[in-house]
Amino acid sequence: MLLVVGLVVAVAAFFTGPSVTAVRTRGAFVSGLARLRGAGEHVGLRTGPVGRWTYEHRMGLRIGATALMAIILVFWGRPTGLTVLTLAIVLLILLGLIELIGKRPAQPEIAGHASGG
Repeated sequence: MLLVVGLVVAVAAFFTGPSVTAVRTRGAFVSGLARLRGAGEHVGLRTGPVGRWTYEHRMGLRIGATALMAIILVFWGRPTGLTVLTLAIVLLILLGLIELIGKRPAQPEIAGHASGG
């Protein structure tokens, strides 16, 4: 169990870091989720006010999801490596949903600049 916890923490630390590989990987995930969101919107799926709220509160939601998984792990009776791996996968799914649902509010157009003046 400790080995799996160590590996999960090491992988998480690597992908949240400033290395070129980590930045490119995060960018690929974000752009992939944006394409998926765009495809959903193209067929008529909209998140509406929930998407805006999720976008505005995404940092708190990320921290909350991570804290929830950590609390579940701490209070689990006898966690195994499989338990840790399952919780890590559930956390990744939750974080992906937060990115997928959260939509940046539309920026208003500035008068006089929208059509070239």
